[in-house]
Amino acid sequence: MTNVLPTSATDVELFVRYQTSREALAFGELYQRYYARVYNYAFTILRNRDEAYDLTEDAFLTIAEKAQSLRNPQLFAAWLFRIARNRCLDCKKHKKRFHVGEFIQSEDFADETFDYEAAVMRETLLALLKNRLETMPADVREILVERYLHNKSISQLQVSYQLSESAVKMRLLRARDKMLACCQQ
Repeated sequence: MTNVLPTSATDVELFVRYQTSREALAFGELYQRYYARVYNYAFTILRNRDEAYDLTEDAFLTIAEKAQSLRNPQLFAAWLFRIARNRCLDCKKHKKRFHVGEFIQSEDFADETFDYEAAVMRETLLALLKNRLETMPADVREILVERYLHNKSISQLQVSYQLSESAVKMRLLRARDKMLACCQQ
């Protein structure tokens, strides 16, 4: 067992390492990668910070305890979010039933759908894009990160790069084309 994890390890590789050897470093890395996303997801449903924190921790504890039961490690992310969603819905039901805390508006969560396959595809695609982005030249990576991760507008990029609007749009187009070409290889 090693005490160092490669930073390029995929989520699936990390989960398999945890599943097979209960390696704390592998689980810790998954925790770091997903904690904020699971918390934000729980907060979106619950609209209560303390409950979102508790349910996020509970979801990770469940993953840690039941890691052996997941037969397809590729589904780790979907499984984690399904556990979080189920815990959130249970919490909402409990609050409705016992009228605990603040006034809860009547909502029908049975109609709320969560597409697990789409979530897995999104997580897989994001991991692939992140890996590809790291291999891009610095100028390409920088403008894509500024535009799409930092949500900067075209006008903000104009100021940052001291370029015209059309020049910024052209750089973005070329950067996206390079990213696509890299992904198709």
